[in-house]
Amino acid sequence: MQSRKIPYYSKKMKPFIIPSIGEVILQFQVKGCLDDIEPKQFYAYYESNGWYVGRSKMKNWRAAVAGWLLRKEKYERINNNSEESTKDTLERFTEKFASRN
Repeated sequence: MQSRKIPYYSKKMKPFIIPSIGEVILQFQVKGCLDDIEPKQFYAYYESNGWYVGRSKMKNWRAAVAGWLLRKEKYERINNNSEESTKDTLERFTEKFASRN
C-alpha cells in the first residue's frame, strides 16, 4: 500500500503577497517603532533577497517585522552594554594611571 503525501500546509493557507512599503511602514508603527529608517531598511533588505528568509520563501511578513524589531532591541542592548563597559575600562585605566603619577 502506498502512503499518500500530505502537504505541510493546509489548503486554507493564503499565498504570500509582497507588501508595499506603505504597509510595512504602517506595521512598524503598529508595533511601536516610529523610526522612519527602520521600515525602509526592512523593506530594502527583503526586497533585495527576493523575500526569502534563509533558504525558504517568506510566509508571514508581519511576523518578520516583529522578529526584526526584537533583534534590533537585542543588538541595541548589547551595543549599550559594550559602550558602558568600554567607558568603565577607560575610567579604571585613567584612575590607575593618575595614581601612579
